[in-house]
Amino acid sequence: MTETIGNQAAAPTAEPAGTEQDALRCTQAFLGYLSKWTQPYKLLAAWLAADLQRLDEKKSLTYYTAERLFQLGEPRVKATPTQWLAQQWKVLGGFAAEHEAGLIGFARQKGFSAYCLPVKETGRGAGNPSEYRLQVKVLPAGETVLPDAQTSVGMADGRVHYIAESIVRPAWFLRGVFRHDMGLVLQGWRKALFIGYWLGVGGFSLLGLLLFLLGSQQAAVSPGAWLQSLSTLAIVGLVVWLAARPLIRLIDWRITSAPSAWLALSEEPAQMELIRGRKDLGEANRIRFVRYSAPCPLCGNKVYLREGGRQFPNRMVGRCEENPAEHVFSFDRVSLLGFTVTQ
Repeated sequence: MTETIGNQAAAPTAEPAGTEQDALRCTQAFLGYLSKWTQPYKLLAAWLAADLQRLDEKKSLTYYTAERLFQLGEPRVKATPTQWLAQQWKVLGGFAAEHEAGLIGFARQKGFSAYCLPVKETGRGAGNPSEYRLQVKVLPAGETVLPDAQTSVGMADGRVHYIAESIVRPAWFLRGVFRHDMGLVLQGWRKALFIGYWLGVGGFSLLGLLLFLLGSQQAAVSPGAWLQSLSTLAIVGLVVWLAARPLIRLIDWRITSAPSAWLALSEEPAQMELIRGRKDLGEANRIRFVRYSAPCPLCGNKVYLREGGRQFPNRMVGRCEENPAEHVFSFDRVSLLGFTVTQ
């Protein structure tokens, strides 16, 4: 039976109510973990609360119109519901691409059996407006982790379990090369462009060396030529180092800090990760921008991945945002586990 609320019809679901509630509470808790309270995330939080209330009242999940979501968002703007929601959907429409991997990891850690994502369905029939719903997705059997067991172990031995909190957006000049959900897939013209980048760095290095040699030959004639050639070599060396260092570390470590200039202006510090494709499946290697984090088992704040620096050279470590000097953890990118480390 289809339930109708005004012009809203019950959303299709084959999941029991308990699973639906678990899914909504999982995404609700994940939003609290992210602590990104911009208008789109506030709208999603209100949306989750509204559907949780419906389930508590023994009602089914439902489709939402732009007008209903406009009411939930309570915006203080002079815009039509459709115009306002179109702006919010620029973020919510990419929620799955940006956060689904982290949401799955979060669900596993916290013992949830399912999670949900906001989806848009275009008008069903001529003249019907688009509708929106929360899509419930169940974790495969055996992939949940009992929260009490995970928490007790973590508190006992200082273990952290990282998640890929967000797939990070690249800077505007890289968006034609990096797909938000897949990153830079090293095949076809994108692979050729990646190779061309290295050839460009190498060519620029040779140009700098050539200018230095020419300046050295003129040093006997002009005393200032030697200083000029040294300055040219230093500038070229710095540019080459800044251009090549992140990718050299990426190839060596498989993960490194992403240069801030390569990320969107609104993004916080993140990592650049090399993911090897399975050759037996014909998968290509790819590079993605990602942000790893974990709850700190010592104080409950968030641990973010950073380069170890002089204290922990040639490694990535997790540092608590509230006590970065003392609450420091290792990082294993295969198991996504970390343990307390000391110098």
